[in-house]
Amino acid sequence: MVARLVLMLRVVMLVLAAGVVAGRLTGVDSWVLDAATPLAYGCVVLLLALRVWFVRTQRLVWAAFGLGLCSSIAGTVYAAVNNVADVRDSTWADVGWLGFFPFAFAGLLLLLSDRVPSRRTALDGTITGLGGAAVFSAIVLDGLIGVTTADGIVTLAYPVADAVLFGTLAAQWALGFWSGLTSTMIMGGISLSIMADTVYAATDGRVPLPAGLIDVLYLGGIMLLGLAAWRQPGPVRPDHDRDPYRVAIWLAGGALTVLLVASQTPLSEFTVILAGLTLVAGMARMGITVRELEAVGRERYREARRDALTGLANRRAVLERLDRLGRRPVALMLLDLDRFKQVNDVHGHQAGDDLLVQVAARLAEVSRAGTLVGRLGGDEFVLVVEDDDVGPEAVAAIARRVRDRLRDTYRLTGTDGPVTAGIDVSIGITIRDDANPEALLHDADLAMYQAKRAGGGHVLHMPGQPVAPALPPTARESLLDR
Repeated sequence: MVARLVLMLRVVMLVLAAGVVAGRLTGVDSWVLDAATPLAYGCVVLLLALRVWFVRTQRLVWAAFGLGLCSSIAGTVYAAVNNVADVRDSTWADVGWLGFFPFAFAGLLLLLSDRVPSRRTALDGTITGLGGAAVFSAIVLDGLIGVTTADGIVTLAYPVADAVLFGTLAAQWALGFWSGLTSTMIMGGISLSIMADTVYAATDGRVPLPAGLIDVLYLGGIMLLGLAAWRQPGPVRPDHDRDPYRVAIWLAGGALTVLLVASQTPLSEFTVILAGLTLVAGMARMGITVRELEAVGRERYREARRDALTGLANRRAVLERLDRLGRRPVALMLLDLDRFKQVNDVHGHQAGDDLLVQVAARLAEVSRAGTLVGRLGGDEFVLVVEDDDVGPEAVAAIARRVRDRLRDTYRLTGTDGPVTAGIDVSIGITIRDDANPEALLHDADLAMYQAKRAGGGHVLHMPGQPVAPALPPTARESLLDR
């Protein structure tokens, strides 16, 4: 029943609109055409009312558009009944006509209320909207209409309202929220109304135009809203191919041009304010961009110094920390996992990676505050202890605590499912009065292989101590497999 009524109203509306357009463009002046126009508008009002009453989705949107249209029709009826002819005279008809704008603005915002953009994207839309409004105001308000501060409030209200509405459409278009035929019809309907207002205001309603052009524009805009109300909308998604920042830059440039023109030619205060607000929003956008770039730089800096698997400091970060320490007492503990290769070979690489991650977590757990925990690669880990009172007894206690924790059983995800495994650790320790990276790593490496030769545990190598004889390659490989 409702579908048939809607179809009938749409057909009647289109027939009436076609007749009015044909008559106006051909210059026919008849009471039939005069009656057909309000009848066509009435069909649109009924379509919007039925849409609000029977369809729950976007009810407030179409209610706002409907109320705006009713307000505009009320102004037209008042003007016709009271024979309002001089557009410069403020009457109650202006209240009705101007009432269309806040309702249309509310409808546009409600239509997109479920698609909240990010702060950056919203600011791009703000720049676009303000810039578009500033350019529109400069062209229409100052160029075509040529208003002055002596003009009345009502005279200024129409182009100002049109500028705000145009800016809103421009912002939403730049953000990519207008997609699909339904959205295009709504945007087209509002745009035709803005165009009709602009032509009417620019010609003061008296300059001869192509027969009935303004009436055709108004009618076309209203008809598009009526058709869009009962069209089944498709999913509306932001158009990611459109870059709102690029559009915002162009319109910010337009606002800057407006300000430059204002320095040489008097422009309305409204136009100058819009252009100024555009540049303020542009400066805020630049500030956000700078902060984002700084954040990206910091994140890339951290990622370049972080082990991808365990999240610990990588070799680069360890060496940079040692370089920054300079001539300060420092202890470096180099850890190598014994029997890690067996876990990898028997249970698979997933189990090996799982083991490394758990080892990293346990090292962070037992390390002292301020100690840098890193992974040099493979199954080699490192602790950098920077305490001024670092000494052999203190680092030996740390090494024992680390070894006891790492020797606890691990629950891993192997090739054939969950498995348990155990490992040991060989720890090479060196203490120096200056944080020379190469010397520290060299001494700690010698101590670590002495610990491996002894079957695990820790060995402290101090500068000046004799170096243990190098192991044959086969013996060294055998020790690394333990």
